[in-house]
Amino acid sequence: MLKLLWDISKNLTIGSLLDIIQVQMSRSPSRMRQFDYIYREVIVMRKTLAIILSVAMILSIVVIGASAATTYERPAAELQKITSEAEFLAMEPNGYYSIENDLTLTKSYEQAFTGEIYGNGHKIQLSAPMFEDFNGGICDLTLEGKITSDKKDVGAVARKATEGDKITFLNITVNVEIEVTDLEVIEFDENNNPKTIGGGKYAGGLLGYGDQYARLYFINCKNTKDITNNVVMNSYSSESNITKGINFSVYTGGIVGRCYRVFFSFCENSGNISNKSNRGVAAGIAANPGYGGKTFDVDAYDCLNTGNITSGYDAGGMFGYLGSSNNKVDTYYIVRCANYGTIKGGYRVGGMFGYCWAGTSSAYWTMEGCISMADVYTGLPAYADGSIGTAYVGLLTGYSNSAYNSYRHCVAKGKILANENAIVNDPADGSLKLYKCVLGCSSAKTLTMPIENLYFCDYGTTEWYSYATAEKNVDQIIPIANRHEGVKLCTEEEFGTVLTTLNTALNASALDDSEKDVMVLKDGVFEFDAAKRAARLAKDNTDIIITTTTEEVEDTEPEDTEPEYTSGPEATTTDKPNNTTKAPTTDKPNTTTGNAGNDQGCAGCGGFTTVAALAAVLVGGAAFVVVKKKF
Repeated sequence: MLKLLWDISKNLTIGSLLDIIQVQMSRSPSRMRQFDYIYREVIVMRKTLAIILSVAMILSIVVIGASAATTYERPAAELQKITSEAEFLAMEPNGYYSIENDLTLTKSYEQAFTGEIYGNGHKIQLSAPMFEDFNGGICDLTLEGKITSDKKDVGAVARKATEGDKITFLNITVNVEIEVTDLEVIEFDENNNPKTIGGGKYAGGLLGYGDQYARLYFINCKNTKDITNNVVMNSYSSESNITKGINFSVYTGGIVGRCYRVFFSFCENSGNISNKSNRGVAAGIAANPGYGGKTFDVDAYDCLNTGNITSGYDAGGMFGYLGSSNNKVDTYYIVRCANYGTIKGGYRVGGMFGYCWAGTSSAYWTMEGCISMADVYTGLPAYADGSIGTAYVGLLTGYSNSAYNSYRHCVAKGKILANENAIVNDPADGSLKLYKCVLGCSSAKTLTMPIENLYFCDYGTTEWYSYATAEKNVDQIIPIANRHEGVKLCTEEEFGTVLTTLNTALNASALDDSEKDVMVLKDGVFEFDAAKRAARLAKDNTDIIITTTTEEVEDTEPEDTEPEYTSGPEATTTDKPNNTTKAPTTDKPNTTTGNAGNDQGCAGCGGFTTVAALAAVLVGGAAFVVVKKKF
């Protein structure tokens, strides 16, 4: 069969290859992401290499089911055994280690760790984060205990991640209650008031803070306990803040607090996440992913939140504040994710996320096959000066600012409500500050958004399709009755028909049976079919490695086979995106093809260079397929 594919490849032209890839990319976000970097490589590389790369990618899909052997981790000879806290604290920062028994850790490993930790299913009892700075790979662990953090960022695995292309957290369950009690002030103004904060702002179930040089992968990670940020220290940097009682911003997420470039797959939060600050941001998965104003992509596939989210500012079931101003990201993908926790915030609040910065034609999000089954609350009390803050709330999204955002085949059920202590006045006197809408916006022409099969069972609580407060954007103040034709209001009695419509639409772009008929109804609640979700997870945890015999194959690995990840303008496109034809040109982590070299273990849980390995098959002689289980 390999010879046949190679013979076929010799007759392919660049044009025909691009046609094949574009057709595959048009099917769904999942398929888009698989083919995106190959599409770009075909454009810029020599014809021969382009053919090899493209056929290799096509072949990688064909041979997913084939296997001759299975491996699970690094050879035992490469691993050093950890049996005590003393041995853990004495690890080399770039070593490979195996946890041999349950442990109790009372201190954090203080060096920046870039190696690999294999947990082997053991439990670790914690009273402090495992690591101060984690930049490697860790897998197969259950963490338990309680961490109270005074003036430091905090996560059960690590306080921070500072640098690394494949920082991977895989199969980690966190049963650790986390509480932040104070901020570290490292700079004061001329009046001796706090000005710059050094720690205590970021809290997450696994990780507190991921730096811009840290590419993060969270795969099959779970947080089950409450995470509370009690910080309410006021900022007195301006007279306005004094009179309004503005607090420092703090960020709390079920998986991570704040990060830049990140990929989530099969992550879950069931703990209650809360911030007391009236500038707090809270979310079930990540409070503020995609931060930084460069090319920082955020993807979430098959993630769930069942915990209640409470914040004084932005809040969402998946993300609180997604992205940041001037981000050059092409698309944030949120696919087959669900929220069931009640969401309460003060400013921008949504079942999926409170706010998303997606302000240009090359920066937007695609939400596909998502579910939110929960009430959402927002609205602020009066400030010290008597003024009232503006607030936006929606069953899926609170506020965004791009006309290219895409909702595809999603459903939400719940009521849009005001917080118990919120002050809501009549719009006639200019003091109405609570906007219950499908999407709050600025100047975005929301009626042109690509929206298809977006169902709301809102019990009549949504008042606006979109709402923009600036006078120049008055045409974006659109009542719900004049909504986009893709937004459909429904009742619980109509859920059977809605289920059929959504599944039929999603089936059209399904890659296999595990992505077909994914939604089910139980007691009036939309859920994802548990067996098919498990099948997707099993599939997501399998990579293909091609191993060749040294006698018959030489020089099989071409140079520079990995795509380059950049943070400049070259990583973006200024063309108007088309959400139904192909993915924007962007660099995204990909758990199917991966970005790591062969046998990178946990740190390379994104996989291996599939293209290089499969190219070896095409140009070589005998080869056999090894199915490698991701850790």
